Amino acid sequence: MNLLTSLVLFIFWIVFIPISLHTVAEKISLLGIYHKIDNEGTIRAALMRYRDKEKEGIISKIKKVFYINVSLTMPFFFAYYIVINSTLNSHDISSYDVCCLAFLISLVSLLSIRILANVPINVQKGIYRLYPKAERINVRKMNQERIISFFHSFVCASLIVLGIILSSNIISNSALLKTETSDFRSFETVGLICTYFGLLLLLTAGIEILFYFFPPWILIEQYEE
Repeated sequence: MNLLTSLVLFIFWIVFIPISLHTVAEKISLLGIYHKIDNEGTIRAALMRYRDKEKEGIISKIKKVFYINVSLTMPFFFAYYIVINSTLNSHDISSYDVCCLAFLISLVSLLSIRILANVPINVQKGIYRLYPKAERINVRKMNQERIISFFHSFVCASLIVLGIILSSNIISNSALLKTETSDFRSFETVGLICTYFGLLLLLTAGIEILFYFFPPWILIEQYEE
C-alpha cells in the first residue's frame, strides 16, 4: 500500500466515518421522538396551519418527518444491501432483487422506528399497568431509547463494514461488493425508486395523521429551550 493510498484511506476514515455516524445518530433520534403539534380547532385549521412558523401543524410535521426518512434512506439501504449481499449466494438472487429487498426492509425499518418509539397512549395503557405509576414514565423512555439505540447501532455498524469493504477495494483494486449491471434496466430502476418514495410519503403521512388522533404518550413541547 503506497503513501497516496494510505492518505486517501486516512482522509476517508477521519472525515467520512465520524460525520456519517453523527448524522445517522441525529436523524434517527429525531425520528424516534415526537414533538407536540398544535391540534386546536378543526382538522382543516390544523392542515392550513403549515405556514405558521410558531406552530407546527400536520402538514409541517409530515414534511419534516418525510425529509428525515429520505435522508436516512441511503444509510438504511446500504446497511441492508451489505447484509443481504454478503449472506445470500449471488447466484440465487440477482442484484436488482437485492436492491428491491433492501428498499423494502428500509421502508419497514423507518416506519418501525417512528411507530415503536412513539406508541400511542391507547396501545400502551395495557402494558404500563403492569408497572407502578411512579415507574411508568421511565419505562416509556427506556422503550423509546431501546428502539432508537437498536436501529442506530445496526446502521452505524453496517456503515463501518461498508467503509472496510471500500478500503479493501482501494487496497486490492477488487470488488468485494459485486453488482451485475446487466441485472438493471433504466425504467425498472426509476420505477423502483419512484415506488419507494411514493410509498414512503403515503405511509409517513398516514402515520402522522394517526398520531394526530392518537398521540404518543411522550410528547416534547415545541421550541423547548
